[in-house]
Amino acid sequence: MAGQGSAQRLLDKFINEIETEEGVTKKIKRKTTGAERARQNTKVVLRAAGKGQVELPDDESYLGKPMPKSRINVNRVAREGYSLIEQTRNNKPADLAERNLRYLRHVQKRAMKNADLAEQMMAKESAAAIARQEREKITGQREKKKRTTPKDKSVFSEKDFAVFKKKEMKPIDLEDMW
Repeated sequence: MAGQGSAQRLLDKFINEIETEEGVTKKIKRKTTGAERARQNTKVVLRAAGKGQVELPDDESYLGKPMPKSRINVNRVAREGYSLIEQTRNNKPADLAERNLRYLRHVQKRAMKNADLAEQMMAKESAAAIARQEREKITGQREKKKRTTPKDKSVFSEKDFAVFKKKEMKPIDLEDMW
C-alpha cells in the first residue's frame, strides 16, 4: 500500500512541525547540497519558462509551456526596429459604440423580464400573506391551554415534620460511627 507510507510521512511531518512550534524539539537547519540547489534552480527556471519569462534552448523547450504567439511576434517586430513603445502608441482602442448599444438592448430585455419576475414574486408573497392570515384566524378560534406553573410539592406532609420536631435530636458522635 503506497498510500499508507505517504500518509505516515505526512503525519510525521505534521507532528514534527507542531513540536517545533511548541518548543518541544528544535528545528535543525542544514546546508543544502549542490544537487538540491541544482534541482531548485531547475524548478525556478522551468516555472519562469512556463510563464514565458525565459526562453529555453531548443533541446529543452519541451519542458516548459510554449511562449504565446503574440509575445513572440512583438519581440520579433521589436528586433526589426519597431519599438514596443511605438507599437503601444499605434494600437488604437476598439470602438465601443457597438458594444455599448448591444449592452443597452440586453439591459432593456432584462428589465422586462425582471418586471415580470417581480410581479410573480409579489403575487406569491400576497398569497402567502393571505394563507398566514387565515391560519391565524383558525388558531384564534381554538381555546388556548393555560400554562400553569407547577407548585413545589413535597412528598412529606406537615404531620411528618411535626413528628420530627417533637423528637429530641441528639448530636451525632463521629467516633461511634467508626
